[in-house]
Amino acid sequence: MKAGKPAGARPPEERAFARNLYRFIRLILGPNTSDNAIARRWQMDPGMFNDLKHGRVAVPRIDRLGRLAEVLGVNEHYVFAAGMGVPARRLIDLLARPDVSTAVGALVNATA
Repeated sequence: MKAGKPAGARPPEERAFARNLYRFIRLILGPNTSDNAIARRWQMDPGMFNDLKHGRVAVPRIDRLGRLAEVLGVNEHYVFAAGMGVPARRLIDLLARPDVSTAVGALVNATA
């Protein structure tokens, strides 16, 4: 453990990635769905979801992200990209593109 760093503290990039994933979820579902409702749909403990929201936990593993994609109704690769730190707003813009192959190509370039 590093001096001055609390046990269990997440590195800054992991905190940012978790908060970005939360922003992506919010942009998809909007403000009218409560955090508790999202957590229930995702089969996640509401406290853990709150920790994700605030960047206190790492982005969940790939199988959990796949389940989140089902909850959100989007291709899982968009959720993976959000968890890797691709800006949530950029991903939403890609989702809005009518040409799926162009959007996927842009997604690949965004995560490379």
